[in-house]
Amino acid sequence: GGKETNRQANLHYQDFYKTSSNPNLFDNNWTAPKDVYYNQNDFIRQGSFFTTNLTYTHSFKDKSKLSVLGQYEYSVLGGPVDDQNLVENSTQVLLHVKNTETSPLNSFRAQADYSAPLRENLKLESGLQFRYLDQKGDFEYLQEDMNTGLYQNNPLFSDHLNLLQTIEAAYLQVNGSKDILTYNLGLRGEYMRRSLADQLSATTSDYNKFDIFPTAQGLLKLKKDQKLKLSYNRRIDRPTLKLIAPFKIQEHAEAIEYGDPNAKPEISDN
Repeated sequence: GGKETNRQANLHYQDFYKTSSNPNLFDNNWTAPKDVYYNQNDFIRQGSFFTTNLTYTHSFKDKSKLSVLGQYEYSVLGGPVDDQNLVENSTQVLLHVKNTETSPLNSFRAQADYSAPLRENLKLESGLQFRYLDQKGDFEYLQEDMNTGLYQNNPLFSDHLNLLQTIEAAYLQVNGSKDILTYNLGLRGEYMRRSLADQLSATTSDYNKFDIFPTAQGLLKLKKDQKLKLSYNRRIDRPTLKLIAPFKIQEHAEAIEYGDPNAKPEISDN
């Protein structure tokens, strides 16, 4: 599949400067703006996607079940940004840049799940999973020479990245019920290896970590139609390529993004 979105921002800027040994930024007594300009920012976000998977399931005579999954995904995200600053109420161009981003991604996931009844109202679930991700990022920042009209690559905002990430995981879960109580108790362990190669600085940033994710849920039937539910789980949110990109990314006149190659995943307990 594919998707494309277009966005245009038209912004008017007035840049004020205040220099002092102890400036009061909340004082409205400002001098005239130093810079006044109009910014036009055209952003086209493009994406193409391809996913295929193969699933096999087998049920045994003892009512246990085995499921195996293999999945491959390929996607390309990116798009050009055309950004220019003009003198207010004029066609004179002060700055004109073109920023192109291309981030092809290849990923593979293999998973095996097994479930078996232990006794009446009690079932055991377990599984293994392997995930592989290879994502590249090409960021090209071209700035127009106002004298010649030619575009030149600005190395401060251009780079090539390669992210390799693998995750090996295993889980165990027990589902059961007794009298008025229904419960689920589980534990998942994940080991992640992440390697980010940065062409600009000719460095590689590695991050390896093992995490444990417990989960628990209980449902208690009370009087009549009343029920009480309690649950707990731990989740993980891993940073995207842009968040760990160790160079300056400028897509707007007023904003420069800079990633942290040592950024850790965010873990939340709910």
